[in-house]
Amino acid sequence: MPNPPDLPDARKPISRGWFFLWGFLAGLIFAATIAGAFLVLKAPLRNLAAAPNPNPTPDVHVTLQVASDGCGVERSEVTGSTPINNLTWVVRDAEGFVVLERTAEGEYRYRYFGSGNFTISINAWYGGRYHRISDEVKIDC
Repeated sequence: MPNPPDLPDARKPISRGWFFLWGFLAGLIFAATIAGAFLVLKAPLRNLAAAPNPNPTPDVHVTLQVASDGCGVERSEVTGSTPINNLTWVVRDAEGFVVLERTAEGEYRYRYFGSGNFTISINAWYGGRYHRISDEVKIDC
């Protein structure tokens, strides 16, 4: 019986180990590229967010005075150099819970409608949040 003819330069099949190694390396390169792109894009945003605010608190003040009946409050004009927005009356009950917040723009006198002991102050919007810009006064209605 004759021998089968020799196959010219028959190639060995690629082993699974090499296939998984190349797949792992390709995945690693892909993950490193995505992570690098994320860091390159995130770094400038982080630097902008970390920039300190030169004026973390507004340089303004409002003086509050309790009316003669002990229940009403009168406020002064806003004094100071910082531009602020949204003046707000803030009324807190005896336990410190906020029971009312309402605009104080154009209002120089306020009388709370409920009976009891309350603390009133004025807040204003500045630098992305509200700041208290007045002293706190106590009323007894």
